[in-house]
Amino acid sequence: MISFRMLLMVGAFAGLSACCTTEPKPPAPVQIKTVIEKVPVPCEPHLPEGPQYSDTADALGAASDIYEKVKLLLIGREQRQGREEALTAALKACAAPLTTPAP
Repeated sequence: MISFRMLLMVGAFAGLSACCTTEPKPPAPVQIKTVIEKVPVPCEPHLPEGPQYSDTADALGAASDIYEKVKLLLIGREQRQGREEALTAALKACAAPLTTPAP
């Protein structure tokens, strides 16, 4: 038969052996990673206001002769070319590739 003393010693040994376990490993260090990802955003180009063209139907109808009409048409052409350049520059700014900031 197992004596009370023997049972007490076994219990004490079990309790003390539970206290002798190894220390837990320290947690792994926290690693911070920066992820740079290009995010597409809708482009809203700044479009300049359209000019008042010189070669309107009213202006051409009021011109006194063919030379005055051709002069108005040439001025209107130059105005349209300038407007086209401004629109093309605004659209190219939208189509330019995104640049990522340096880390």
